Amino acid sequence: MSAPTPTNQRRCDSGAIRFQRLAIAASAFAALLFQRIEPIGLILLNSVMGLLFSARGAPFILAHGVLSKLAGRSILHPGVERRSAYVLFAQTPALDRFIYALFSGVTATLVLVAPHVPTLVWTFSGFMTLMMALSGTVGFCMGAVFFAAFLGIVRKLGFQAAKWT
Repeated sequence: MSAPTPTNQRRCDSGAIRFQRLAIAASAFAALLFQRIEPIGLILLNSVMGLLFSARGAPFILAHGVLSKLAGRSILHPGVERRSAYVLFAQTPALDRFIYALFSGVTATLVLVAPHVPTLVWTFSGFMTLMMALSGTVGFCMGAVFFAAFLGIVRKLGFQAAKWT
């Protein structure tokens, strides 16, 4: 059975989201392996562009589109064709903005502290590699977990929070 199509057409296709997560994992791994900050800068660029122009404007999402057109089909699909997995591979716009803002802040901080505390940068690059590889393969997204916790805090404070759909 194929995964249901999203009702919100502003969402990127699930293969593009998965490709982006795996590209972030590969970039973070390259930063760790070569102990260079430039791959983190690439993640920062992707995050800022995604934050400013939505997921459809993120370079890794655009790269997926180009590669898919060259291949004549989507190069990645969700690993599991179940509703629960599909939801994590087809993020809502509110979750997209939250994750792009989170990644923009974290990667900007890493770029700024790299000359002073390189061990922190390489340690976090390893953590980011593992979490994004997990997210890109099975759909478990720590950003979604943080977003749910954030919404819970916002609701407890009495503010109206963004909705998932």
